[in-house]
Amino acid sequence: MNTSVVWVARPSTPKLDSWLGKVRAAGLLPVRVDSADAALQVLTQFRAGVVVYHAPIENGAGDCERLVATGAAIVAVIDEPRYSQIYLSVGCAAVVGDRCPGTALVDILKNVAAGKRNLVWPETAAGSAPATAAG
Repeated sequence: MNTSVVWVARPSTPKLDSWLGKVRAAGLLPVRVDSADAALQVLTQFRAGVVVYHAPIENGAGDCERLVATGAAIVAVIDEPRYSQIYLSVGCAAVVGDRCPGTALVDILKNVAAGKRNLVWPETAAGSAPATAAG
């Protein structure tokens, strides 16, 4: 599966580097940018299969809503999974906690690229269907 993934995150961390390695190994093509504004600029130039957005505590849902407005499928990575429903309500395709294992994240990205929605990891955070189930 050759799907481009716009990955919004800063700064680089060992966890992020590990995730990006697993994403590349799975055949997905991540393009890393530092901000939602930079992602919006990239999205005016080409279509991405998925946008992964590491949501900051302040205005994370607002930035996700702006990204969703582009028509892109957004996967929000958040520190507090209990806020998953907020991100789903602004149109995110999936919400994952920042402790999500890389292999589970790759599965979620593939499912979102295939058109599945309303995925949450950990699944109990919003009472959603399991992240690998049809959404």
